Amino acid sequence: MSSLIADLVIFGGKVWYKGEFIDCAIVIDNGKIVRLCKEPLAPHSDLKLNVNGLLILPGLIDIHSHLRDFELSYKEDFYTGTCAAASGGFTTVFDMPNTKPITNSPIRLREKIERIRSEAVVNVGLYSAPPKSVREFVELVDMGIVGFKVYLSEYGELNTDYCNYNFYDACSNYNTRIHFHAELRDLIRINTATYELNPSNHHLIRPVKAEIEAINYVVNLKNTYKFKAHICHISSGDSCTLIGKLKSKHLNISVEVTPHHLTLNNNLTSILGNIAKVNPPLRTEYDRKTLVKFLNDGLIDCIVTDHSPHALEEKLKNYCEAPSGFPNFEVTLPILLSKCLDGELMLSRVISAMSENPAKLINLKNKGKIEPGFDADLVVVNHRYEYVINPEKFKSKAHYSPFKNMKVKFQVSKTILGGFPIYDEGEILVKKGYGKFIEVGVKNDNFPKTY
Repeated sequence: MSSLIADLVIFGGKVWYKGEFIDCAIVIDNGKIVRLCKEPLAPHSDLKLNVNGLLILPGLIDIHSHLRDFELSYKEDFYTGTCAAASGGFTTVFDMPNTKPITNSPIRLREKIERIRSEAVVNVGLYSAPPKSVREFVELVDMGIVGFKVYLSEYGELNTDYCNYNFYDACSNYNTRIHFHAELRDLIRINTATYELNPSNHHLIRPVKAEIEAINYVVNLKNTYKFKAHICHISSGDSCTLIGKLKSKHLNISVEVTPHHLTLNNNLTSILGNIAKVNPPLRTEYDRKTLVKFLNDGLIDCIVTDHSPHALEEKLKNYCEAPSGFPNFEVTLPILLSKCLDGELMLSRVISAMSENPAKLINLKNKGKIEPGFDADLVVVNHRYEYVINPEKFKSKAHYSPFKNMKVKFQVSKTILGGFPIYDEGEILVKKGYGKFIEVGVKNDNFPKTY
């Protein structure tokens, strides 16, 4: 960059820098942050953006979302999903493989990459379910997946049932992280035949015990095969206790939590029915408060949205037919910042768990911080605006939410990706395909490639 010219100077905001808000300008050139300084000391730029005292955070990174598309495009697609992400302050998101068809082969992954390059407005990375063969495993790793997702709650292709090789040994050999949906399927199957099948019993049909046994199962696998393990969306106080013990023993297991498990409890399922149905279920107020403490104590690595859109008519079916999950991209940051303002959540933990921590966890270089040399991925937040959540205004195709009518005190004003504004006050500013496929490259050539 010339000492006299920059592509963009953002000034007038309170910038999140090394754990606190500071008054400074952000100088951006060629998609990178090149300087933080007082506004009068900033180099010349034809494009200046005065944010008038608003908050500036690192662009949010979500390592757990469901963008649907293909045969599920009536629920969401890569364009609407990433528009929702941009309006929620997310600049990089990662899409799970439980799509239709399931993403578990190089062919399916290529289809998604092509769709990202033609439709996405934010950066998108991809997971794969366990592939059937070693050849496909190696190719998927080489294609740049962030890792593999294993659903211990499921039978078939989303688990390892159809692998004709030792999947866990292969992940160890290739230094590939496995993200586990930690609910053990056999216990769920038994409880499905035990309890009356309705939304109020969802947390009993999929009990805390299923989560605990699944985590212990992962630990036993990890002790044998030495792969990197990540536990998705923990939901209970007992899980916090178990994970705390594992971390104290320096067992390399990372964990994530969702905004709904941090802020809602299972009483809401009795009120809203399937609208609040999610896996793992909303649990007791004790569980919720324990998760909050676990996050505030710095023991949770990432906050994820688990953005899981469905058609409203599907959610209004009977309990057995209604799918689990709801859209979260557009509500997560306002809700969590409001909880910080109320004193329940620690601001530094929330911001780190949605930016710096996920970037470190999955080795996203030059993302997650507002510092010179980092990508100019930013979100500008209005902290002076109070409103109630209205799902009808979502950019997601899913216009429902268990957070409907919740009062929040923060609103995403602008989202900037690679130094370019992509979202501004309700409007998407870029064309389809502005976002990029994030090739993470999980393989490590120092590891043997034998089985």
